[in-house]
Amino acid sequence: MISNLIKIYIKIIVILLLASGFVVLISCERELKDFNFLTSEPKLVVNGSFIADSILMVHVSGTVPVMDSEDFNYIDNADLRLYMDDIMVSTATHIDTGFYSFDFIPAVNDQYRLYVSAPGYPDTETGISMPGRPEIISVGFNGQVEEGLKIGIRIKDHPDPGNWYGITIKALSGWFVMNDMGEITDTIVSGYEPCYIFSEDINVTAEITNYHLSTETYWDEYLVGTTLVVEDKLINGSEHNIEVITLDVFFSIYNNKPLYVYLESYDESYMKFLYSMDLYQRSNDNPIAEKVSVYSNVSGGLGVVYGKSVAIDSILISPQMIYWDQD
Repeated sequence: MISNLIKIYIKIIVILLLASGFVVLISCERELKDFNFLTSEPKLVVNGSFIADSILMVHVSGTVPVMDSEDFNYIDNADLRLYMDDIMVSTATHIDTGFYSFDFIPAVNDQYRLYVSAPGYPDTETGISMPGRPEIISVGFNGQVEEGLKIGIRIKDHPDPGNWYGITIKALSGWFVMNDMGEITDTIVSGYEPCYIFSEDINVTAEITNYHLSTETYWDEYLVGTTLVVEDKLINGSEHNIEVITLDVFFSIYNNKPLYVYLESYDESYMKFLYSMDLYQRSNDNPIAEKVSVYSNVSGGLGVVYGKSVAIDSILISPQMIYWDQD
């Protein structure tokens, strides 16, 4: 189950890179048969997320020439070697469609180096710096307002500068079954899903939804998404309470199920990739905009390999504490 989720996560990153023209070299639609094209040297595209205390998986593909009709060029014969302190700690096994699995679990605060090679391609390498584990001090219910429920999350910032965090709240989702009188007679549960949340905290600088980062606000005020990005420039190694508001938790509360709060700590590579992707997508519709390159930390190739760590807490809010609108 965990490995499948990680594969889905990496697939989304690969699709994002495809959308940016990072993996596939895209040209304008035109009659091209009379043109002679200079094809660039093929490169490996390496994408992966090193999640602390989780199964390690990496995806490897190759760049696709402009005139090629293929969408993906999966590499199934690559050699992947993982090093820590100049000592090889693991090699990878190919699973399917370019996915490779390591018999190794990365840990917080460690430094790794990944080497990837394949016949017909230049060798690639990248360094991964695992961030420290984020710390959730407490989670509390701060009351109900017109916009939704207020959840207070107190975090402890790492003492070193330049930290990025992601806050996500997951709640039980499903449907209410009602009779002709409008009374709830049953519920249909679909599982836990991320809630849309927003915050007035000035340390929230972006939102991430479906792995797309955005800095655009709604109602000219709020960043709204399933993950809120928090920068620590003003927190500066101290404790800080971040209050978020959500409307997507009433089904979970009605069924007496807890809300789960996820605090993720991201490394610099991940944030550079997300911000550059946001800039690329916003400038892509403007023909006179300055060219934006999507960030890559893979030397000799393309792609992004990054580290993150996660802390999880929960809160159970009693239905008696909530005002249920009967209209």
